Amino acid sequence: MTSERRCDGILLVTKKKVKEELKKPDIVLLAIERVTGWVKQHARLCIIGLVVLAVIAVAITGVRIYQARVDEEMQYRLAEGIKAFQEYASGGKEDSLKKAESIFKGLSTSGRNGIEEIALLYLGKIYYLQGKNEDAKAQYQKVKGRAGSSVIVSLAESGLKNSEPPAK
Repeated sequence: MTSERRCDGILLVTKKKVKEELKKPDIVLLAIERVTGWVKQHARLCIIGLVVLAVIAVAITGVRIYQARVDEEMQYRLAEGIKAFQEYASGGKEDSLKKAESIFKGLSTSGRNGIEEIALLYLGKIYYLQGKNEDAKAQYQKVKGRAGSSVIVSLAESGLKNSEPPAK
């Protein structure tokens, strides 16, 4: 029986605590009430804040759309340059080589790392085909110094080896 009384005592204490907790105001409701009151007092400030957030969101979205378009344009120009180079390689058209050279020169200063490195590799190849070995070496050295990809570095090293005059 003693153990039953203990259980009853524990139950009584627990019930008292539950009743006390129920009488206390809810923390979430209290926080919502305070925030609502503050917003009502500072409605103008809240509206200005929301407008500022909306302007920032629109600006960020605009920048992302612009960057995506610039990237698409750079990739399109890279594809044009590669196509012109392939036309030269298959048909030997000097006009195609000059077109490819001008496209790759423009892309080599684009500021887009991957595209810039590929353009420099093609420029090195074009200069090598034109007999400008020193210019070709310079392009390959630029790529080798900047490249983050091991594949591009190995292509630059291969280009450097090929642009060296044969040993006598």
